[in-house]
Amino acid sequence: MRYFDEFPGARAALAQLKQWGTVWVLSDTDPLHIEWVRREFSWALEVEQVLTSYERGKMKSDPGVLRQLSRSQALHRSEYCSLTIWRKIVKPRTKRG
Repeated sequence: MRYFDEFPGARAALAQLKQWGTVWVLSDTDPLHIEWVRREFSWALEVEQVLTSYERGKMKSDPGVLRQLSRSQALHRSEYCSLTIWRKIVKPRTKRG
């Protein structure tokens, strides 16, 4: 059973972004899951740099994560773009009682 599937058009979008400039991945993940992604979706990590929340000590939802990255890489806000793609999975309610 697979819990994640490739988004339609994701490979083409990544290829286009790479033509426009440097691409990094910031992922809310842990060592176990990032290794799974490397095995199952290696093309998605063929970027300049992969940054993970467990290494940074901040999740993507933390307002300071992009400030921290821009300071550490000496980037001004006008020099980068942040794109977030996620899929919300809703579990069905169970009957009580």
